[in-house]
This record gives sequence, C-alpha cells and structure tokens, in this order.
Amino acid sequence: MKSSSKIAALVLLGTLTFTGAASAEGFPRFVGTYLVDIEIDTVGQFECEFLLDLGFLETCTGKIVLTLRADGTMESNDTSDYRDGFNAAALGNWRRSGFRSLDVSGKTLSLAYDADGVPETYLVRELSLQFSQDRISFGGTSSTRVFGFEQDPLDPAAEPQVVVTATLSGREFR
Repeated sequence: MKSSSKIAALVLLGTLTFTGAASAEGFPRFVGTYLVDIEIDTVGQFECEFLLDLGFLETCTGKIVLTLRADGTMESNDTSDYRDGFNAAALGNWRRSGFRSLDVSGKTLSLAYDADGVPETYLVRELSLQFSQDRISFGGTSSTRVFGFEQDPLDPAAEPQVVVTATLSGREFR
C-alpha cells in the first residue's frame, strides 16, 4: 500500500472514530439545545380549544427548552413548570431511528408538585421528532402520560390519569 493510501485510510478511520465518539449513535448534528414551540392538541378525550373555551385551561401553547446530549440523555424544561405548583426538569434518553435517519425519538420522566411543594404526579413524555435536512430545525409530536404520585409510572400495566398530546416545532439554539 502506498503511503498516500495509508494516510487517506488513517484520516478516514480518524474521522469515523471522532464522529462516533462525539455523539449519540455517531451523529453529532442532533446534539444541542433547542427552543421548541408546543401546541397542545388534546387533554384526555377533549380538544384543547374546547377546554380553553370552557375556562379549564389558560392556554394551549407553550415553550420547551430541550437539550439532546452526546451520551444519549436529554433534559427539558417547559413553560408549564411553574403553573399551579411546579414540575421538576424532565430527564430521559433519546435515539435516532436509523443510521441515516433524520427521525429522533425520546422519552422523559419528571415529577410535578402542588403549590405547597408536595409531589403530586409523574409525567412521562414520549417525543417523536423529524429533523430538517440541515438538522437545525424539526417538527414532531409528543404524548405525555400523567400518573398519580401513588402509581408506578414504570409499570406497563399502570393506567395514566390523563394523556396529553401535542404538536412540536423546534429550532437549534446556536
């Protein structure tokens, strides 16, 4: 093998190794922090707009700050975190759907407290994101299952108190 071929092979191997070490599943461009617009579609069996009209909700929209880390973990905070008590940061994991896929899925777990700081519910949010070709923005959906604090949110047989579905639109914070 000629020395130029050896150098090219080493450069290629180094590039592949660096890319794999720099991100979850070897793709660094998904790693980062995103500002996400969330629009609630349904709360249980009811359309969000219907509950808004009845005065049960103040808004059907909000913001999320979402961070996807290179080790496959993620964290999010949203504008509902301090409404009627507060929610702790949502912690979880994420992964790409396939090696060349622009689709990412993730799952988070968080606690919600009442206004006095007493734990009230667990929130389990599943995200499905479809990134643009430039990987700077995405659209997607989320489904949040709300469990009572006395329930085990990790038990597959546990029935959530309510399920909230939403549409997401995010942009990378650069």
